Amino acid sequence: MAACLLPSAPVAVARTICGTPNYIAPEVLQKLGHGYEADTWAMGCIMYAMLVGQPPFETETLNETYKRITNNQYTLPPQLSPAASDLIARLLHPSPRMRPTTAEMLQHQFFHSGQLMTTLPVSCCTHAPKLAPPAAVRPASQVLEHIGVGEVEPPLHAMRLPSSRSEVKLVSPKSPARGAGGSSGSSGRLVRSQSVKDNSKLMEKVKEKETSLHGSIRQKISSVFRPSSDKKKVKEWTSATLYKALSECLQSVPEDADINPEPVPHSPLFITKWIDYSNKYGFGFQLSDRSVGVLFNDSTKVLYLQDKSRVDFVGRHGRSCSYEPSQVPSLLQERFTLLRYFSQYMDENLTEGGETRGTAAGAQLPPPPAPEVHMRRWVRTHKAIIMQLSNGTLQINFFKDHTKVILSAAGPSSELTVTYINSERRAASYPLVDLSGIGCSRALRDRLEYATVVLREFSDHDLKEK
Repeated sequence: MAACLLPSAPVAVARTICGTPNYIAPEVLQKLGHGYEADTWAMGCIMYAMLVGQPPFETETLNETYKRITNNQYTLPPQLSPAASDLIARLLHPSPRMRPTTAEMLQHQFFHSGQLMTTLPVSCCTHAPKLAPPAAVRPASQVLEHIGVGEVEPPLHAMRLPSSRSEVKLVSPKSPARGAGGSSGSSGRLVRSQSVKDNSKLMEKVKEKETSLHGSIRQKISSVFRPSSDKKKVKEWTSATLYKALSECLQSVPEDADINPEPVPHSPLFITKWIDYSNKYGFGFQLSDRSVGVLFNDSTKVLYLQDKSRVDFVGRHGRSCSYEPSQVPSLLQERFTLLRYFSQYMDENLTEGGETRGTAAGAQLPPPPAPEVHMRRWVRTHKAIIMQLSNGTLQINFFKDHTKVILSAAGPSSELTVTYINSERRAASYPLVDLSGIGCSRALRDRLEYATVVLREFSDHDLKEK
């Protein structure tokens, strides 16, 4: 339970050496600071003890036990199943960052193979139970569902996202991974993910569901990309509406198109710098209007406006408050201090992630953003860093070539625009209407297809939260 609840706790890590000797994690003994990963380690010890009959590091002396814990010295008996051995090895990994989250544990084969009895007779104390009656057993996954395991949502930064391949690996943040305009630290852990449909299969599915667009294609597409100004119908661009718009655009792009249309004047509000320090505090970023913010690990947010006139704090449930820098209350001073550290680090160490001024003749920067425009969420995969602002803007920075794709709109009633920043940091913006009718380059299309899969995952996640 601690492993599920800690993401909502304060961002500081514990440093007290405490706990039952046989279950203490190595980072606790080494006084490195510890969090919920230490509880994950303890679960590995408990699982081992339940299956083997004794804790994995147990010896006759306390010093020897601690030595074995520090050296990760234990033996997996051959009578354990491969699934059990694999899960124990993951739970008892010497590096806290490499241990699975609770959500990842529940996806492990150990919990989804074989059968578990819903009840156990008293005779189990003396001999193994018989599994002959079919009604007495259920698949393990159904038993987990029956007892309510898995009801707690994992931290959003651990949410899996597919890549262009069917088997993907999710990169978990390391300390501190930094980035600007698609650059990122290469450190991080890789964990297995469930198999997902690739982009091509997704697009085939979209094509099967959507009607073909013929002579009135531009009018139909435009009606999707430019939602009604009626506030009862559309209040903001959500992941669901972005997914619908982008999917319909891609299914109508001419197959033989290989060039982009003429760019239009558009200067979106986007992320120019970012730093991943989520192993301790959170995710810092700078916007193109030079305001800076942090999305903390407990889902609270802080934004420092570019003119340094106001600091906006947003709670986990969306309640916000604003202060002049000199008037920030003591309860929020620690977060404000962390924000300034993030800002200073980005100023001194990171370059701008791209320049959208002059994407077309006469392009102008938009007015300063409303204070509620902050970082809604971010996810890092092996392929890209994915960020979404509270106004719906989606930005994907690709690691390999440092290109970026930004899907944005000037307002709820404005049409959607794609901004593509190439590896030379040159930006160009195209309305989705133009892309659907004229087409685009293969490079841009591949990145938009990836964005579609991302938006589908975000949309599904949002639906589950309601």
